[in-house]
Formats: sequence, C-alpha cells, structure tokens
Amino acid sequence: MLKCNGDDSGFTLSGTQDDAINIGPVFESYTFKEGADVVVDMNDKELDQKKLSAQILVDTGSPLCCIDDCIAQKLGIPVIGTQEEQGKSRNMYKAAIWLPDGRLYTPKDGFMGYETSPHNIILGRQFLLRYLFECDVHNGTYKFSKR
Repeated sequence: MLKCNGDDSGFTLSGTQDDAINIGPVFESYTFKEGADVVVDMNDKELDQKKLSAQILVDTGSPLCCIDDCIAQKLGIPVIGTQEEQGKSRNMYKAAIWLPDGRLYTPKDGFMGYETSPHNIILGRQFLLRYLFECDVHNGTYKFSKR
C-alpha cells in the first residue's frame, strides 16, 4: 500500500515506482453506513462505533463509485435503489468514506454494489471530478488537489 499524506489542499499517495506500477492509487481509510451529511455531526465515540476500515482504489477507468456488497451488508448500509449494470440489477448504497484530506465523501447517486474484487471500495471518475488528479508513476506518486 502506498504512503498517504493529506492536508487541507488535498492528498498524495506515494511509494516506489514498482508500487505505483503494481499497486496503483490504493489507500486505506474508513467507511460509514451513513452519508457524509449524517457522519459530519457524529461525536468521536459514535464515529468509532460505526466505522469500518476499507481498502480503497481510485480507478480512472470506472465511471462509478462502487462498494463490495459484503462490506455494505456487514455495515448494514441502506440500499437506496438499484441500477442495471452489464445486464444485472445492482444495489445502490448510501455511505460515506473518510478521505485522507479530512473530508467525507458520499457519491451523489450512491455507491454501486459489486462482488469479487480485492478492494472494498472503488472510487471512479465521479469522485475524480472533485480533484485535480496528477499521476507520476515514474516517481511513484499520485496527487489529488482540491478544485
């Protein structure tokens, strides 16, 4: 996993060139079964009780943000609808993730449920609209600057 540094201006994932090639922009954070609008008002005790560590991949090839159905069910994340994807009806979940720059993120349309991935959460291009994304694989860094 790449080292993660965040501040008010955004966050940077960094490692070796091999890490950048073999792992990609992956970081570990927390997910919650409520949207960011609810989580932001929780106290520290409530946050600790409701968070679950998750491995998160930023995927420039995915238009959507996705969450593993098993994680969503384990947290009891509410289903807010369904959406057709590749001929299959998929659950849509309302959840929030804690980003390394201290912000909470909930996709407007929710996270689409999926199965069989080594990552618990995938943040697609919908997420990348919030940041200027710089990819420097040669130096092993991925930088996300707030817009």
